[in-house]
Amino acid sequence: MNGSLHQATLLIQNLKEGEVVAAHPEIQPGGHWAPTDCKALYKVAVIIPYRDRQSHLTRLLNFLIPVLQKQRLDFRFIVTEQWGNDLFNKGRIMNAAFQLAEKLAVDCVIFHDVDMFPQDDRNPYTCPPTPRHIGAFVSNLGYQLWYKEIVGGVLAIRMRDYRAVNGYSNKYWAWGGEDDDMGKRILSLNYTIERPEPATGRFSMLKHVKRKRTAPKLIYKLLEDSDKRVPYDGLNETNKWSVVKLSVRPLYYHIREPRQLAVAKDPNASKDKQRELVGKYKPTANRNIILIRHGQYVMDSKEKSLSDLGRKQAELLADRLAITGIKFNALHMSPLNRATETADILLQKLPPHLVRKMDPMLEEGPPYPPEPAAYHWVPSTNEFVTDGMRIEAAFRKYFHRASPRQTDDSTEIFVCHSNVIRYFVCRALQFPPEGWLRLSVANCSITWLQIRPNGRVTLKSLSDVGHLPHKKVTFG
Repeated sequence: MNGSLHQATLLIQNLKEGEVVAAHPEIQPGGHWAPTDCKALYKVAVIIPYRDRQSHLTRLLNFLIPVLQKQRLDFRFIVTEQWGNDLFNKGRIMNAAFQLAEKLAVDCVIFHDVDMFPQDDRNPYTCPPTPRHIGAFVSNLGYQLWYKEIVGGVLAIRMRDYRAVNGYSNKYWAWGGEDDDMGKRILSLNYTIERPEPATGRFSMLKHVKRKRTAPKLIYKLLEDSDKRVPYDGLNETNKWSVVKLSVRPLYYHIREPRQLAVAKDPNASKDKQRELVGKYKPTANRNIILIRHGQYVMDSKEKSLSDLGRKQAELLADRLAITGIKFNALHMSPLNRATETADILLQKLPPHLVRKMDPMLEEGPPYPPEPAAYHWVPSTNEFVTDGMRIEAAFRKYFHRASPRQTDDSTEIFVCHSNVIRYFVCRALQFPPEGWLRLSVANCSITWLQIRPNGRVTLKSLSDVGHLPHKKVTFG
């Protein structure tokens, strides 16, 4: 390590993301890097809560990459963002990002404010035995540690410890309070908060426009009983957020939480205004999801194209869809041959103006380690992680309530694969995801799920093959 880090690069305000990508061609999609000359001791996910700070984000990534490389870490970046202009809830979006980090099989997470820059590369970004407040001594606080609960700025914590404290509280709207709440949680469970030496633990904080803060009285009231709320307020409240968009960018994973599922209650607003705010983001339409498995295909061919029977199955399915009288809004398809060929046959009988979209996230793969285990088919752990993360991201992308702006019911068709459909059904109905392999889905069958405005999901049909003669029903 070189010690002191030059801070002059922090002044570059017009740095473009593409310039950072070009400067670091060794970085893999998702901001992933690992040393090739040794095995990294730690796999780390750096989680950056974000809103309207593109200039800060670009500078931070450009600054941190060489620091983490010098420390020979296996690292990746996750930028977590809340959609819209509603009051910010930092705790919720960090809990959502932690769930993604778990799927990436890292050893620990480092929560890193977008405006915090280390002044010394001897301050390790490794996985500590106990929660570590990496960003302990900050320029705008006079490089002083003002109280024992402080953990804001940059915090490293192992996965098991984050689950033990039940993550961040979900109750802090606007800015302020959630970090101190986390500090109190950690101490209430008799953890020690580790910190670097003052000489190496200094951070520069960039100046930024002051955001609306949580009302001080509300913060103090929440902090009084933070340790009592650990069992029920935090990571285990999965109904508090729903990530519907996950993109893998060159420098980071980017996840977003839809604002219609996280409506803030402004403590300073009147009751009428609060009702108006809630009503503004209240869905009124149903979303119908039609999941179709592709037709039978030639398994021993490289192209895995439809067989003659598979084409006939698709034609019979197309006839059934055409006579339903349903107004279909879109057709999404996996890019694999057997799915696109099935979709092409369906589209011959559907309205020509129907929106059609190809999505690689719908490709086949093992979504989750099944119980009981299937000994005739054993994907690698890496497949469960990579494919499972992709299929879970697809579920979160498509399975959500209608937007408040949607006034009419909608129906979308998804032509994809058996494993994907079975996992979607388990997740949508809140069944244990490890049970997906217990379901059977026939070729060119219809599985219909409806998502109501209140979020309730109804299974209308599972593997419906009423349009197929008995001898034409297959599961291969």
